[in-house]
Amino acid sequence: MENENFCRIVKDSGYSLYKIAKSAGIPYTTVNQLYRGKTDINHAQVQTVFRIACLLGCHVEDLMNRFDFLSGATGTAQGISYTWGSNGKTTIIQFQDNGRTVTLDMNVPLTCPSDRKYYGQMADMSIEDYLQDKKDQEIMEGMLNG
Repeated sequence: MENENFCRIVKDSGYSLYKIAKSAGIPYTTVNQLYRGKTDINHAQVQTVFRIACLLGCHVEDLMNRFDFLSGATGTAQGISYTWGSNGKTTIIQFQDNGRTVTLDMNVPLTCPSDRKYYGQMADMSIEDYLQDKKDQEIMEGMLNG
């Protein structure tokens, strides 16, 4: 585990690891282990990460490693049950439509963004667009075959 975001923010801050530890009231060994990648910052105590974020003037999520925070979560939109997942780069939703699995790429990075409260709305709009496109396609096919 490299804790890339944490290391980048620490380097940009100009603070030494000792200064961070002392100012945040955290043991030096803890800060050093985070910086050296011996401890995954995503599994560090919340209080530790919060203190560091406050000291460095950033959000907790800015310090964390990238992770798929929605994977496996479920929801319902337009009467369709969906599941969040990932394609390795971005967040997706999947659902069944007439026995086939439909995957919609939400074009959202695998991070923990501060605008996560809008994800339900994004899924709802994406499924609505999918259903409208499907309806439009059926109309077009009817006109061509009709």
